[in-house]
Amino acid sequence: MTAEAISSDLAAHDVMLVTSSAASASPAWSSQTGLWTSPWVPPPSSADQPGLPIYSITTFSDDVFNAACEGAPDAQMHLQAASTAHLADLLMAEIGTAIETGDFTKVLASSRSFTTLDEDGHPESFGDGIAREALFIAFKHYQDQRAVYFLDRLDGRATLQVNHTGFSAEVVPSSRTLALKKLGAICALMLIMGNNIEPYDPCLFQYIVYDADINSLHPAFISEWHPEICNAVRDWIDMGPEGSPAHFERWFVSYLDMATASLSERTSESHMALAAELLFKMIMGPQRLSHPEWASFVEGFRLRCRNGFDFTQVRFSYECSGVIMT
Repeated sequence: MTAEAISSDLAAHDVMLVTSSAASASPAWSSQTGLWTSPWVPPPSSADQPGLPIYSITTFSDDVFNAACEGAPDAQMHLQAASTAHLADLLMAEIGTAIETGDFTKVLASSRSFTTLDEDGHPESFGDGIAREALFIAFKHYQDQRAVYFLDRLDGRATLQVNHTGFSAEVVPSSRTLALKKLGAICALMLIMGNNIEPYDPCLFQYIVYDADINSLHPAFISEWHPEICNAVRDWIDMGPEGSPAHFERWFVSYLDMATASLSERTSESHMALAAELLFKMIMGPQRLSHPEWASFVEGFRLRCRNGFDFTQVRFSYECSGVIMT
């Protein structure tokens, strides 16, 4: 997801910054409504709350920084180093401090600069380009350990690799949860600055931002990134509980670890629940966001600040579909 792609996709659309308290958790799927049975409507946002700002995409990063530092006019982060690699190290240290204190105000300071110095200690290069490069270097630290942090999915995309499942999920090493909090924070910062966060799937962030609501992964959104997944899930829904599931064997074996022969008896409710489960696991992977590793990633992604700012409440408003950060 390049900066150019973001700019192209979001051209002529507004940005809504939701600054209310953290939204309550939503169910992953509801038997009362089912999956894709009606058009998805995003929850209320700043457009429905008079007095909350609506920003232009062209000033998005500045607007986020200003909102994060509201009430903290002295917040600032000015990093200087001999190279962008050293700047990345300094940034990672600041992120670590923010995670420890639970406050990203300094990391999101509106008064900020990234500067490389020459051999004599004089400023050599500075600006948003240097900041983006330092961010990319920090992210590449994780990209270079792909098997540790990325679980490959369809269409060249990936989800978060969860390393501790079953019994070991109760004893995830603190070093792992810290690394994932840092990774979540870096991903959020890259979205703010317009950096490329591939191979992570844009659908991950749509799902996170909309409080784990599986219906936020609606057909118009999924078809843009994963047309084959969209068609498979739609075909399953349209088939109904009386249809033969044999045609979906590869999907269920690959993502739900089951043969379709075991699904011959289905009610309408269980059929729709399987549609939601299949969509979730094809996109998000085998573990829920309540898993400690996912929870650590999401906690870092929130970029919480002492004034109540939470990045998961910053949403791009699309005229038609509620697409987030794509």
